[in-house]
Amino acid sequence: MLRLNSAIPLLIICNMAFGSIFLSITIFDASKGTVQQGLVPSGVSRIGLVSPELNATLVPGQAFLTATVNVNTLRYNGPPRPSVTSMNMMPQTQSALTSSSATDPTGSPASTAFSVSASSVNSSLGFDGLNQVQSCNCAPPDVQVATGPNSLIEMVNLETEIFSKQGSSLKALSLSTFFSTGTDSLSDPKVLFDTPSGRFFASILDISALSIKVAVSASGDPAGAWTIFTLGTSGKCSDQPIIGISDDKFVASANDFTSCSKTGRLAGAQFWVLNKSEMVAGAANIDLASFGPNSTLFSVHPAHSLSSTTTEFMVSTGSGSKANSVEIFSITGVPPGTVAVSMVSLSTSQITLPPGGIQPGTSVLVNTGDARVEDAAWLQGKIWYAFNEGCIPPGDTVTRSCLRLTQVNTSTSSIIQDFDFGASGQYYFYPALRVDSLGDLDVVYGYSSSTIFPSLAITGRAISDPFGSLVQPKNLKLGSADQTSGRYGDYFGAGVDPSSTTTVWVAGEYTSNAGGVWSTFIASMNVTSGDFSGSKRSHCSPKTLDSELDGRRIRQLGSNSFHN
Repeated sequence: MLRLNSAIPLLIICNMAFGSIFLSITIFDASKGTVQQGLVPSGVSRIGLVSPELNATLVPGQAFLTATVNVNTLRYNGPPRPSVTSMNMMPQTQSALTSSSATDPTGSPASTAFSVSASSVNSSLGFDGLNQVQSCNCAPPDVQVATGPNSLIEMVNLETEIFSKQGSSLKALSLSTFFSTGTDSLSDPKVLFDTPSGRFFASILDISALSIKVAVSASGDPAGAWTIFTLGTSGKCSDQPIIGISDDKFVASANDFTSCSKTGRLAGAQFWVLNKSEMVAGAANIDLASFGPNSTLFSVHPAHSLSSTTTEFMVSTGSGSKANSVEIFSITGVPPGTVAVSMVSLSTSQITLPPGGIQPGTSVLVNTGDARVEDAAWLQGKIWYAFNEGCIPPGDTVTRSCLRLTQVNTSTSSIIQDFDFGASGQYYFYPALRVDSLGDLDVVYGYSSSTIFPSLAITGRAISDPFGSLVQPKNLKLGSADQTSGRYGDYFGAGVDPSSTTTVWVAGEYTSNAGGVWSTFIASMNVTSGDFSGSKRSHCSPKTLDSELDGRRIRQLGSNSFHN
């Protein structure tokens, strides 16, 4: 979403149709200054058709250090903070599961008789984050959260705030001050914590400068020093930059438009691969390789790597125009050395664009966006990703906005499970997810109905749960007002706590009469397994995760519009 610093939202609407993209590879060798294009090596799974080229190349370049800031010394006087809430959650009403498809690793259909798993989801602490009054008084908030060893940081629109893990506000300031962008118009902040390096990484679109600002903290303290880099976009307006991190590389991906005005035309998806060690070291010039813009691609979403890997994976369903497929990208190598990008197209169940969400007392619908990937996380050879889509829940006769959750085995390029999550009479939207160190999936999402204002809920699944199942969802924060601005989302946030790796911190939007129309809520959550066999669960290692999944496989087999 594009947003002006003057607090007036800049709206761009673009409808595009996208063709199918299939397996291919592009390699850039910086040491030789050459580009090679061709088919994927024989060792890579060839699911789908094969194309000899992706019509784009990786181009060498550099990002530049433009500022250093110390958040502790930056000044900002924000409004008083609301009190912290001890969570006493009740199960979400009318919740039910629906499946569009679920498969075991052999490709055979899994059971379609889905039910709520015996596991449970809990939250012990939650508190209000930033709201519309504190930010730019525009919608939606684009809420993000990341957690370090001792504190967490939230970013929305044009503001950021740092909290203790007990919910106390430690620092609040504008993102223009944080990124040292002066009066430039900004949009679409992102923030992650990278456990291997012990650093926070953040990004934002600088509309005025037609660039992406990237920030790296000097330590695990978000209130300390940060280094700011400028990533050039070749004069394009790079909407909704999404970031992902592996052991050796930082990747940013965006949808490029010819300008940041209403007349801007879609040029295609573009992504940049940066040398992570140079960024952490605060080098003046960061080596990178850029790909695109490619007019056949849209919304290529980097996954956040939660275990050791030198391959960065990305996922794309377009805006829902893929109909029944997903593209999985893998990036290997790091600039200035050889960088390779490969892609495989996997068949999924049908993707349907979501309808708007009904809410009480108004005919205005909650804008549930399209079916682009909202969030993706990779752990030990598996990707979970989620997006909004339309489905007919069990017991219902009407298409509602649901969540699609899909797990992919990146080692075998195969779908593990692929299912919809919805409820009769309700509308679900904007999922964010993370996988904890046990391999459990944690999900936060918004929901509404004819009797429920836009609210927040959480669900998830233990690694031992049956395929296609989720735990009974629970309310996280009930809304108390309609959302009539015409915008919602565009995304929520989640991050694994590095000090308690079975805890995930989540943040999302709900509506409130206090503090403006939209507000945000931050909470901790965790999944408790319902497997009471007496076996002790251990934290994920490659051997542990694979053995748990293998055991479960045996049991299973035995029985395009633009987000402005």
